[in-house]
Amino acid sequence: MKARYIAMKTSKLSRTAGLLLIAGAGTSLIAHSTACSKDSPPAAKQDTIVIGLSVSLSGDNKGVGAALRDGSQVAVNLINSKGGVLGKRLELSIKDDASDNSLRTDPATKQPIPNAGAILRDSINGLLDQKVVAILGPGASVQLDEAQRLAYPRDDAGATLPGAAPTLMISAWATSPTITTVQPPWPGRYLFRTAPSDTGQRRAMFKLMREGSDVVDAGSEAGAEAGVGTGGGAKVGTPHPCNSPALVYGDDILGRAFNEYLGPQYTNDLKLPFLAIPAPTGESTPQTYQDIISQLIGFKPDCIALVLYAEVAKGFIPLLKQQTRSNADFIAKKTFYIGNDALRDNDLLAQLRKATPSDGPDGMFGVIPNTQPDSGNYREFLRIYHTQMDTVDGGGADPQPYSTNAFDAVVLLALAMQRAGTSTDTVKVRDALIEVSRGFKGSATSGNGKTISPANLNDAFSTLSANLPIDYEGASGPVNFDNSGDVTSGYLTWKVPAGSASYQDLITWDATELPP
Repeated sequence: MKARYIAMKTSKLSRTAGLLLIAGAGTSLIAHSTACSKDSPPAAKQDTIVIGLSVSLSGDNKGVGAALRDGSQVAVNLINSKGGVLGKRLELSIKDDASDNSLRTDPATKQPIPNAGAILRDSINGLLDQKVVAILGPGASVQLDEAQRLAYPRDDAGATLPGAAPTLMISAWATSPTITTVQPPWPGRYLFRTAPSDTGQRRAMFKLMREGSDVVDAGSEAGAEAGVGTGGGAKVGTPHPCNSPALVYGDDILGRAFNEYLGPQYTNDLKLPFLAIPAPTGESTPQTYQDIISQLIGFKPDCIALVLYAEVAKGFIPLLKQQTRSNADFIAKKTFYIGNDALRDNDLLAQLRKATPSDGPDGMFGVIPNTQPDSGNYREFLRIYHTQMDTVDGGGADPQPYSTNAFDAVVLLALAMQRAGTSTDTVKVRDALIEVSRGFKGSATSGNGKTISPANLNDAFSTLSANLPIDYEGASGPVNFDNSGDVTSGYLTWKVPAGSASYQDLITWDATELPP
């Protein structure tokens, strides 16, 4: 058993389709219900390589958890259909971390819940005990910050503990900028993300807050002129730029990063009023939400930015709408809401529509990393995804956000093991992960190797067998890891139309279009 450092810091439409497992290296699919996949470690075999997956299949993040699970399994199936890695089949060992983390608080006492985070720790420790080659996940930034301390045991100075063996981790959803610094840069790093850091998302949110009605519908004539649509609709941007915004953010490593950026942008640079209110993590009492809403009403914001996880949003948003929809100041200022990526969650939207039909997130805008870009690579992923998932449930539903990031994480890991010539030497696999994402070892740019995409994975294995470099361009984008294990991304803006059961895509921004 590996040594562990256990000192912890004091955390989108769920698909009901079953998991897909390859039976052998062929293409036959076996359906397993989501209900029985809470804890499904495969039996260790000589002819298999087991990858751990810590994912939220229950709790408030179960929607995105299902997307991460499905994207991962589709990639495993695809790799196995092409002969596997190093002549072996890939298998996922799935642990349901139940959206758990040690920062969850008791709604009544506002104190940490006893044993909060225990499910998450059991999930990660269970995978470590299985000696998986790597762990995919967990999803939420708070969860990942905790989990990586178990997978990479080290002392307070950052030195690896005697006898400890770090385990490689790749997360496809955690976006907090803090994750960039919780481990040293490569070559001392064992933590990577195929989802971009919120250093980009918070800049995209600021751009949306300041540009107001310049945002256009991807299907409108204005959108066509901007190169994001085919025309035929109206301009549907936010009502106005935010000149006196308020920010309600989860008091965790995700929310605090937004406040650290947005606050100075407004108060120091723009010299405009700005109110920031931290919200407790986890579900809370109506009185706690009432205290926040009272501050908002007193401030009279012209827009409210919300950086929250679903578990808080589902209780807070209805109460906020109820108390402000008839408020004269809010009506006069046309106060509207802007959400982060965690609020683009079909499960959350359905809950709000069912519980409070008139007080849901109608008219909310938001930003999210563009995990489903308009590219040939994404369209190929979409074809692969539907070929597999529709065979199981016949649903025909498109994959949810971040499923591409999970798919790319598995493919990159498989290519790294093939490049390294081993699945057991963690250091070699980690270094090869850098190589296959960039083109060649040590490069900070792509384009210096044979370009590999979801459509030509066969070429990847033959090229690597010839000891030639490859550069994987993924379903979610370029996925070129920098030395901090991060990737860059474009961003998509969205809106919740009145009464709609789904989100409306607006415009996309390239990373180069964002403010500093």
